[in-house]
Amino acid sequence: MPDDEKPQEHAPPHKEGETDDAPRRHRVHWVWPLGLAVAGIGSAAAFMLRGCWHSKMSWPVRHDDDFSYQVCPACGIKRLFDQATFQAYGPYGYDLHELIARERTERIRRLRQYKEKTTQAGKDKPEPEP
Repeated sequence: MPDDEKPQEHAPPHKEGETDDAPRRHRVHWVWPLGLAVAGIGSAAAFMLRGCWHSKMSWPVRHDDDFSYQVCPACGIKRLFDQATFQAYGPYGYDLHELIARERTERIRRLRQYKEKTTQAGKDKPEPEP
């Protein structure tokens, strides 16, 4: 092989407007897959720590004349259910009697607040003259 004919090294193709004087920027190709893996592991950990999502609740079950509730078939947790509005309400809990007791104390508290407001409104009005 003559000395003036050297084998050419394989160079990556140039982008449009790029010359040998301005080399391509070095890209790190492993960052994107690593970020994707970290995001996947993080979301899997969040799902495992979260537990049941209670996405499929049972039909409402009547407990007594005042209360109905729904049950998650996957984990057995309960939630009170309002049949008038056909919506679940309140916190989730495993003990139905505790949920009912909490709701009754909340109803009593709201009733007392309502009575206080109405008595305050009645005191603020001037008394009618006879």
